Amino acid sequence: MNVGSWRTRLRGPPASRSAHWGSAAFLGVLHVTDVSKRAFGLEVAHVGLDLRPKNIGARLKRVEDPRLIAGQGSFTADRIVPGALHVAFRRSDQAHALISSISTSAAHEAPGVFAIHTAQDLHDLVEPVRASSRMTNYHATALYPLARDKVRYVGEPVVAVLAENRYLAEDVLDRIEIAYEPLGTVIDPEMAVREDAPLLYEEAGTNVLATRMFPVPPQDASRYREPGLSGGIRSRAAFADSHHVDADPGHHS
Repeated sequence: MNVGSWRTRLRGPPASRSAHWGSAAFLGVLHVTDVSKRAFGLEVAHVGLDLRPKNIGARLKRVEDPRLIAGQGSFTADRIVPGALHVAFRRSDQAHALISSISTSAAHEAPGVFAIHTAQDLHDLVEPVRASSRMTNYHATALYPLARDKVRYVGEPVVAVLAENRYLAEDVLDRIEIAYEPLGTVIDPEMAVREDAPLLYEEAGTNVLATRMFPVPPQDASRYREPGLSGGIRSRAAFADSHHVDADPGHHS
């Protein structure tokens, strides 16, 4: 097939023109002749492969090195906006604990500090974010920019410090005193789903925020069935069978 035959076939009635074009386009993709190659300025045998850029495995000349080596790189943190403040966060060092008290008086006395905020300061200003879902038995939990009343993981932001520059904001963090009342912690997800496990969100009444069932082929279900649990599937064994997980740390397949 060539370009000339396409034009000839497209001279039919309008009703049949789309059908001709569809068949011509389909055949044209499967069989690209030398005539059509020359019409489009292509003289290669494999059009699709030779049009791809030759970047993988090739020696490419780097164009960004001189400015980076000379210290002339420009990044977001290098942008100087007049009047802009810098924020640093005092984060939790507890995995699960109630916040007993927060003292920021010493931090307020530091020079260059514009403001220090806790969750209480933002109580009437910020609405919580709640992830929505149409899944059944889903428990939406409130997410705040700063921890309220309790912390639920190490590194959770508790206090925000606004200062004239990043260095001052970071230095002031050490002047903030936070007292915690530690709560129970669980590091095993299978233990976290038990009824006696400490709850991260008491209002949910469970640590299982969403449940989703995946079908297991009948021939595989027996080896995942957990003794003593009616209808239960051993999630640890099922997850370990995934190709991206090593069931045995000493064995890599």
